[in-house]
Amino acid sequence: MAREIRNRVLSAWRSEADRIRRLFLAGGGGKAMADHLGSLHPTITLMKDAQMANALGYLDAAKIKEQGQFQAARATGS
Repeated sequence: MAREIRNRVLSAWRSEADRIRRLFLAGGGGKAMADHLGSLHPTITLMKDAQMANALGYLDAAKIKEQGQFQAARATGS
């Protein structure tokens, strides 16, 4: 499974893959996969309280998106 994750990440990033300097693992499976993925990339960091870190990341993304929509509506006078 770890190799499949690695392959998908590298495939998605294609020519930009060499720019990946650090991977952060979050989510419920992060802890289970950390040891396996650690051998596939030299700089993997398991987030502290990985499952909550994933949820907080989505919350931050939603806030950023909401703020952008607010600013866009404000700029158009909506």
